[in-house]
Amino acid sequence: MYAAWGNFVINKVMEKIESLSLDVEPEIFIRIPPKCRVKEESSLLAKAFHRNKNYKNPYNDIEDKVGFRLVVLLLDDIKIVEEIITDSSLWNASKARDFEEEKTLKPFEFDYQSVHYIIRNSSEFLIDDVKIDAGIPCEIQIRTMLQHAYAELTHDTIYKPSVQAEPDVKRAAAKSMALIEATSDYFSTVKNTIQSAKGSEENINKSLKDIYNEIIKLSYEESPLNLMIIDYYKKYAPEKTYEKLREFLISKKPFLISRIRKRESLLYRQPAIILVYWAVSNYPNEPIDSSPISDKELAPIYSDLGRRLPGASV
Repeated sequence: MYAAWGNFVINKVMEKIESLSLDVEPEIFIRIPPKCRVKEESSLLAKAFHRNKNYKNPYNDIEDKVGFRLVVLLLDDIKIVEEIITDSSLWNASKARDFEEEKTLKPFEFDYQSVHYIIRNSSEFLIDDVKIDAGIPCEIQIRTMLQHAYAELTHDTIYKPSVQAEPDVKRAAAKSMALIEATSDYFSTVKNTIQSAKGSEENINKSLKDIYNEIIKLSYEESPLNLMIIDYYKKYAPEKTYEKLREFLISKKPFLISRIRKRESLLYRQPAIILVYWAVSNYPNEPIDSSPISDKELAPIYSDLGRRLPGASV
């Protein structure tokens, strides 16, 4: 029953993750494939009677008889998983451990970090002919990869009463957790910076596609080349990208429409070709080192605009 319940919860959580519009595939968002773990009888007995938990009804009070772990990359990803767990109508969820609250209560300590939820089904039901009694608990642990690495290295040694770690071991563990916490903050800053840059590129890309559909009126080919061109030439993109580039083609350089239509290479089936023409027209003397477009491909673009490729012989 516990195994069936745990696997059912894993499947439902992963189904929800698959339905979200994430930057990565679900199997990459969850960095380690989740695996249902049913507590072994020896571990259950040890926790019930030999770890000073003072349970009144050990079997019912122990809530991690079945559970699994979800490992994500960044702290912000933990919040996404939490929303999935707490918003489900298939169970009731309660938070059993929150490292953010623990940091607030003990700001000078650097300790084991993880978010734990206990979920319970509200009514009895069947899973593949296995009856799941009402109110069966399942523990879900949510960690970042850094938190998981720390827990795997230290948890059984430092935080379990079977072994008493020496003070220098505890000190080394605390220093590593402090480093992990700082690194997690740096990672979040990097992610936000990348997303800001990607947002700008996505806006440029959408404007170019809209103009290409409206004015060039040809089917463009989805290709990595389009994003490579945008990444290189985005520094030349004007503010109010859509309005300026549309005006550039319709009012200032309308002859380019037929030039783009007539040429059959992949380059001219990329909406980003409009941005290339804009850049060459407005910044003809800019160096073109590392451009994803070869000199041979750039030469006719410069020629269309009555200009010479920088560095080309007369």
